[in-house]
Amino acid sequence: MKHSLLKSLAAAAIFAGSASAADVVINITGSTAFRSAANAAIKSALGAGVKFAWTEATAGDGANKATYAIYANTVGADRVIVRAYWAGSIEGVQYPSDRASRNVFIPVPAEPPVGGDIVMTTGSGTNLGNTTYTNPGVIDAGFSDVYKASAGFPNADLQDNVVGVIPFVFVSHSNSPLTNITPKAMQMIYQQDAAIVMNLVDGSTSTDAVYGCGRNGDSGTRVTTLAETGYGYTNVVNQYTASVDASGNVNGAFSYTGNSGFSSGGTLAKTLRGTSSSAFGWGVAYIGFGDKQATNTVLKYNGIDYSTANIQNGSYTLWGYEHCFVAAQVRDATTGTDLVRKTYLANMVANVQADPSASGGIVESTMLVKRSGDGAPVVNK
Repeated sequence: MKHSLLKSLAAAAIFAGSASAADVVINITGSTAFRSAANAAIKSALGAGVKFAWTEATAGDGANKATYAIYANTVGADRVIVRAYWAGSIEGVQYPSDRASRNVFIPVPAEPPVGGDIVMTTGSGTNLGNTTYTNPGVIDAGFSDVYKASAGFPNADLQDNVVGVIPFVFVSHSNSPLTNITPKAMQMIYQQDAAIVMNLVDGSTSTDAVYGCGRNGDSGTRVTTLAETGYGYTNVVNQYTASVDASGNVNGAFSYTGNSGFSSGGTLAKTLRGTSSSAFGWGVAYIGFGDKQATNTVLKYNGIDYSTANIQNGSYTLWGYEHCFVAAQVRDATTGTDLVRKTYLANMVANVQADPSASGGIVESTMLVKRSGDGAPVVNK
């Protein structure tokens, strides 16, 4: 069942008590791997008729790959505006905890818009193109693929809402000969500052080169994968990026990027969506399942195929819990605009808990297994 502020009796009572109409701005950040499900929940909680706008770094990426987005609807006496800046899972913990103002948001337009304002629309929204925005804002909530401790903020005073299970996969090129990756093979690939020979990865006789590609240090996908495989999420990795043409086909040598990596799982997946060859070698990368391109080859993990059923029964273990962390000031609110924010975020959380599927997420209550932390053993409930 969808939860909407427009249908919430509790929210209606709150808004009815407002002295006058106002703009209530809610700022959200966090996981790029989960942003599709977060976007769906943000819109659903604002109700029918929501207007929104979003940026598109690369033509064809669509709203669910946007770095910046803004949503608005009239709820009771107030216009509620939600602004999103998808920075990564680590920021999804840090930013709502430290509550520092950050210049990372789309400016709030007037209603109706005046000259120079962004125009938001219903339906598929307004595509703002490849634009960077620097309007200031304090973050009220953040999505993260990892627990507070794994993000480096174990004592952050936040409300932790587990909103689903997020699966991850290893992928390679569309014509990749690779079919499986084990934790041991992953460790060998990412420990080396040079390519390793394929037969060390898959036990074949191939001497083709294999290169590990991956995410930057702000990525919850990276933390989860390094924890689950036993690599250690605080350890340095050795990563590469591929030289590709417009279709994602490798057309040159892989370049060493060291401990840095891609800021977006979607961009990483696109880099491996085309073909490669023995001449250039083969890339392998870890991504959120929701970032997967249709032409990526999805590898078995430790001999097990990715599937919802295999995650639910515990045989496929490359997954983590998705969290929505709410700032303490909002969590504890009893009056004013922070109470409006609290009520809205409660509705949004309920929506995404009910259906995290837009990012490949799984409803937590359907799981037959559990784990106590990132990379912790998977055990029966």
